[in-house]
Amino acid sequence: MRALYFAKPLEYRLEVTGDTFVQGDSLAGTLSVTNRDDAPQTKLTLQLGLAYGVYKEIKAEGQRAMRVLERLTLAEGFSLKPGEEKRCEWKLPLELTGPVQSKEGSPFLLYGGDLDKPETRGQIDLPVQLATPFKAFLTTLENHFAFELRGTTCLDGVLEGRFKPPTSYPTLEELTVLVSIEEKGVKVEFLSRGKGLKRGEEGGVTTKKRGAAKTIPMEQFLPRSGLPNRALYRDLVDQLLPQIAVRVERKG
Repeated sequence: MRALYFAKPLEYRLEVTGDTFVQGDSLAGTLSVTNRDDAPQTKLTLQLGLAYGVYKEIKAEGQRAMRVLERLTLAEGFSLKPGEEKRCEWKLPLELTGPVQSKEGSPFLLYGGDLDKPETRGQIDLPVQLATPFKAFLTTLENHFAFELRGTTCLDGVLEGRFKPPTSYPTLEELTVLVSIEEKGVKVEFLSRGKGLKRGEEGGVTTKKRGAAKTIPMEQFLPRSGLPNRALYRDLVDQLLPQIAVRVERKG
């Protein structure tokens, strides 16, 4: 991937090795700045940063809506003669539970001289997808339990999947699955919203929320081989789902 941003009189060029990425990848590339003025430029800084932005907020507020998650200062206090270029190589590891691209928003790479000033920095969206084990776990609910994945987000170290339940769960309206990495392992939490009967004399139907959680050892949920532990994922759903929702078998 390549990007170009011109903040007079400086021209910034960003190069990223690769076009698509997954959580846990290590990004690498180069960032250069060229002085396009006839006079020297002094006390310059070259920075690269990882940010996250929600599309509708960016549309309304511009770059100011982006939240800077990490920044690298590649060079500072340097000068450039007219036409001179400074190029720096960089590496940026992505967190295993870092933000991913979705319908709602995306991670971005910011680059320029001062990332705190939106008008002096360039940006490029970063197509980061879920790590294979996380994606396989969410897919398990679709392929083996007939849930429909409506959307995913991964912010502040928490992966969230939102599902529409099948008709075999008549009282369940929505299922939210949360996955996070903790010191003891990977915590998986199921949160349900559905219909229930009111207690008391009035009776009737009300909205009920339930939750169930379990922590799995890291090496089991995220094998070092990188291959998803599908049998574990199915067993985990079999354990948590009955705690928050009742499945009704259709009579033939």
